[in-house]
Amino acid sequence: MEKAQRIEKKNNSLKNFATFLIWGGIIGIFLWAAGKSLGLIHSPAWVEMMPYFFGGGSLGGIAIYCGKVLNRLDRVEDDVKDIDNKVDEIVRDTSTIKASIAAHEKQIIGLERNTYDNPPKKA
Repeated sequence: MEKAQRIEKKNNSLKNFATFLIWGGIIGIFLWAAGKSLGLIHSPAWVEMMPYFFGGGSLGGIAIYCGKVLNRLDRVEDDVKDIDNKVDEIVRDTSTIKASIAAHEKQIIGLERNTYDNPPKKA
């Protein structure tokens, strides 16, 4: 159980990092565009490349996030396969129970016939 909790914590931290990358990139592009339009950003080459850096960070975050979603879908698919096997087992058990009930009903009907057809003799 402790191992599962560590894995879940690791997955959550990776998901949080991906979310940070996505929003950081979006905010960075927005701030760059605002600064450029207000004349606060002058144009050295690295400043002109900032939208590409932030966009790359956002795309990296989106890729990580999509990877986590696909990983979860794989786990759901495995769980659904297990459910199919369990449903088959339930169907088999239900058939067995129905057969057993039918046998008991026949015995009850036989006992009722014996009881009503041959009432006890009065002494």
